[in-house]
Amino acid sequence: MAARAPELAEARGALLEADIVDGERHVTLAYSMVRLRRSIAQKPEGPDNAVAELRLMRHRRAARYASLIRFGDHYIADAVAGLRHS
Repeated sequence: MAARAPELAEARGALLEADIVDGERHVTLAYSMVRLRRSIAQKPEGPDNAVAELRLMRHRRAARYASLIRFGDHYIADAVAGLRHS
């Protein structure tokens, strides 16, 4: 897309990066509100607490976006891919 429509690719990248930042804000807010307690919406087999659940969601999203963002977080993408295969 960057070759055919660079402005559109840039706008998409900005939107995806904003989505990742929003996820990080949720992690911070959840920690300030509930610390390390479990979420009432968590499945029993999920992470230990609400903050870890949100952080995992943020990492999964960053992994999905890594190839679409100019400076995507490829370390997180590799780590999440490793979790899927273990």
